[in-house]
Amino acid sequence: MWRVALHEFFCSAIILSMTNQFSGDVQRLIAKFFFDGSGPSHSSLTTAFIGVGFGPEEDDYQRGVQGINKQRRVTNALSFADRRGKLRPLIENLLSELRVDGAFGKVDNKSEQLVAQLRTAFLRSGWTLDKDGHLSPLGSIDLDTAGRPALEDQLARLQRNSEDPGLQIGTAKELLEAVAKFVLEAASMGEAAHKMDFQPLIGLAIERLDLHPKTVDSNLPGGRAVREVRQAARQVAIAVNELRNAQGTGHGRTLPTGVSPEMARYVAREAASLADWLLSELKTQYGQ
Repeated sequence: MWRVALHEFFCSAIILSMTNQFSGDVQRLIAKFFFDGSGPSHSSLTTAFIGVGFGPEEDDYQRGVQGINKQRRVTNALSFADRRGKLRPLIENLLSELRVDGAFGKVDNKSEQLVAQLRTAFLRSGWTLDKDGHLSPLGSIDLDTAGRPALEDQLARLQRNSEDPGLQIGTAKELLEAVAKFVLEAASMGEAAHKMDFQPLIGLAIERLDLHPKTVDSNLPGGRAVREVRQAARQVAIAVNELRNAQGTGHGRTLPTGVSPEMARYVAREAASLADWLLSELKTQYGQ
């Protein structure tokens, strides 16, 4: 059903939105694990930082020299990683060091409270932290409760720029597919949509919203231009799907030859505009 496609899109969109950024609450709470000298050692922090390519220029700690404490050192590193687009891998490395240190198995009230606060902060950012300290994107969204507002929220995520344009193209394709199935569900064609390939799926959704280019009288003022715009919108969807297939599904996210990151972001934004148009027409025609 279309809900499956929406579920898959939500998960991929969450991953997209968090590729380079977590909330400030997450960063501050991770640093609190190192308050007053607690938590993994300075050498463990060095290992975590080296793992994301940080050297002396990014980390002003000097072994054997009295200076920066661990909490400040982690805070500075997280801030620097955020600016460099390396926040997620650094957080993963720090969580690994915290797991080895036993941070997620302590039973005292202070430790349990800190872990609970961190888990809540991750949830707000679209991630789940399990009892053992392993991080993963949220794998379940109640679509029956969230409905269209959740879909529009994910559309807004895609409309924002990303440092991973290959992933944006993939997410754009998932978004268009999910929106098309959402449209056809409203038109009582959900079962048929479930069995269709991408291109006929998009075509049928456009047709059901009466947006096919052939429905426009080209003899009317501006008619020819409107037909061309509608045809171009459909071609955007087809191109996004072809680019997604060219880059592969679920591995690598390497851009196809001849596609620059700038062009990939442009294509993704065009796909987002098409999705927004279809949802707007759906609301006007079906009240959904």
